[in-house]
Amino acid sequence: KATANSDIYMTAAQAQELMAVCRKGEEIQTVQKLLPQMSDPQQCSQLVNKNLTLRQALSLKKSLGPSFGVIMGNATGRYILDLENESHRVAARKLAELNNFE
Repeated sequence: KATANSDIYMTAAQAQELMAVCRKGEEIQTVQKLLPQMSDPQQCSQLVNKNLTLRQALSLKKSLGPSFGVIMGNATGRYILDLENESHRVAARKLAELNNFE
């Protein structure tokens, strides 16, 4: 909860340290909370690949909805976002960050 909706950004190595102290069996939920706080898409990919199986990664993709592609570095396409949904708000924020970066 400490990193949620904050301006704290981290590398995969820093996120991995947090993963090490989190409860086993909650990998998907933990990665889901950490991904929006990662410094760039390559760091996100490293975190997912190191901590989740393919099945878990697919479950993560489903739960993150449209924000998954944006977080992982694929921000192309059209988006229909419902800003009442937290994962949609994450997608909107990440799209805005990407737009400001470019």
